Amino acid sequence: RSFETVVKGVRNLRGFQLLGEPHACCVGFRCTDGPATRIYQVAAALKKNFGWSVNYFQNPVAIGVQIGSRRGFDAEQFCKDLQSSLALVEKNP
Repeated sequence: RSFETVVKGVRNLRGFQLLGEPHACCVGFRCTDGPATRIYQVAAALKKNFGWSVNYFQNPVAIGVQIGSRRGFDAEQFCKDLQSSLALVEKNP
C-alpha cells in the first residue's frame, strides 16, 4: 500500500514528475520547475525539517525514496512533507 500511495502522491503533487513507471520499491522523481538541482535542495529540506532520508541520483538529476526496506513508513506523511519541503525551497531558494 505504501508504494502505491507514494506513486499516486508524487503524481498528484505540483512541481514533481515521476521517472518512468515505477514497478519496484524505489520511487524516483525530479522537480518540474526551476533548475534541475532544485530536487537536491528539496532532499536536504526533507532531511533537515522532517527527518526523511532519500537516495540521490545523478543522471538524471533526481531523488528516490526506498519503500520496501522501511518499517512504519507513512506514505501519506512523506508526500505531505515532500510538498512542504518544495514550498520551503521555493520560499528560500
